[in-house]
Amino acid sequence: RRFSKKEWEEFTEESTHDSVNELTSTPEFTEWVIKNANRIKLLPDNDSDGEFSGSDSTDGYLAKNTKKSRFFGW
Repeated sequence: RRFSKKEWEEFTEESTHDSVNELTSTPEFTEWVIKNANRIKLLPDNDSDGEFSGSDSTDGYLAKNTKKSRFFGW
């Protein structure tokens, strides 16, 4: 089957979502996350509203003063 560009983008986005969902629901993935938590770094989306500021240091990301009480910047 031939896909239009839009259909292909939708298909790959949905397939990726489903695959990541399946992966993250396994006990093995949970164990991997626990063992490798020190290696995991969450970064704000490129679409971020500037609520967090980044750094390449090991200090990670610091929340700016904000009235919003969100844990992550997405």
